[in-house]
Amino acid sequence: MKVYKNTDHSGSSQTNRRPSIEKEASTNNAKPRYLRYEPDGKTPLKFIQPDEYDGSDRHLNGNQENVQYVGNSHIRIWYNTQTEGYMPHHHAAIEIISTVEGDYTVSCNNQVYHLHQGDLLIIPPHMVHRLMGSPSGARFITLFDVSPISDFVDFKVISARFVRPVYISAAKEPVLHHQMTEGLVRSAELYFAHETMWEMMIYAEILKLYGFIGKAYLSNPDNFSSKDHPHIQRNYDKFANLLSYLEEHVADRITLDDAAEYAGYSKFHFSRLFKEYTGITYYEHIQNIRIRTAQELLATETSITEIAYRTGFHDLTSFSRAFRNATGMTPTKYRSLAATN
Repeated sequence: MKVYKNTDHSGSSQTNRRPSIEKEASTNNAKPRYLRYEPDGKTPLKFIQPDEYDGSDRHLNGNQENVQYVGNSHIRIWYNTQTEGYMPHHHAAIEIISTVEGDYTVSCNNQVYHLHQGDLLIIPPHMVHRLMGSPSGARFITLFDVSPISDFVDFKVISARFVRPVYISAAKEPVLHHQMTEGLVRSAELYFAHETMWEMMIYAEILKLYGFIGKAYLSNPDNFSSKDHPHIQRNYDKFANLLSYLEEHVADRITLDDAAEYAGYSKFHFSRLFKEYTGITYYEHIQNIRIRTAQELLATETSITEIAYRTGFHDLTSFSRAFRNATGMTPTKYRSLAATN
């Protein structure tokens, strides 16, 4: 196990006592409100971690990070003014970077994102990414465990679009950007105030954020063929039922023809609709839910051979190959890292 010092998310080891956060007045115009930036690069007292953890002992096993959520919660939010970068890594948490001041560069899934003030980037779980750093500026980095919301049917539908990073800017999507920024600001306020019921209230905000993203995508006719968009709700209900069914029967061999018949479409129509709704092909989605289920089972004492069969792979070789292609490591290595973490 490697321990990297002085590479904390906050960029500050200040440990002064944290006062209550000051609520900022909301406005009626469309411009999102930003939490105040401190140009000296120090963490403002109101953004000191509730547990005063400075992140200086973040642990990496290989390139996998075990995110240390605050207390017994499923959330950690950093106010980050770090100037140096952070090496390629991945973790089970979803990560949302929201720039408050200045620019920030992130390499993610072999693509470089240059974030400008106000831009947002959502990084899926276990996607290797590298924080490139910035000579100045500040941003909030929100990390949260997706498991508390993963059983919602609507989330199953929209989460299929999160196999790649999601970039949101005010220039391209002003309404969605405003909604997302407001929700992230409220989440930061709740987190740093750390009052009663703060975690549930933040998850309520997170659910709304995903709802905003889903509605923005589904309401955009450019994302669907002209003859399909008028039937968006009917098709959505069919796909929501199908995606739930696929997760419940991950061990079964459900072909494209089977899925099309279940949803009530021709094979050709189904393939096109599936790509429009999820952003990926049917078999890519099947592979994703198999690997995700395998990751969950590898945290238990279930044998790797049994996991292979329970996730729809009928031999250990094909399972190991698919798992390594998706995660960059063998199932055995993944299990050992998860156990250490």
